[in-house]
Amino acid sequence: MRDDLINMPSEAPAADAWMVLWSMGLDFEYPLAGQTAGEWLQSLNLTANQLKLIHYRAQEAQDHE
Repeated sequence: MRDDLINMPSEAPAADAWMVLWSMGLDFEYPLAGQTAGEWLQSLNLTANQLKLIHYRAQEAQDHE
C-alpha cells in the first residue's frame, strides 16, 4: 500500500493519498471534496523534514512486508 503513494497518479482522488499517509501513522488535514491527490499534496506545503518522515515510514513499512 505504501507504494501506492509513489505510483499514484496526480489525478487520483486526494482521499486515496490521505488514506495511504494515515495508514503510515501520519496525520494531515483531510482533503477537500473534489481535490486531486496532486492538488492536495501540493497544498500541504510539506517541509523537508515531513518529506523525509514520509519516505522513512514508507521504507520501514516496506521492509516489514
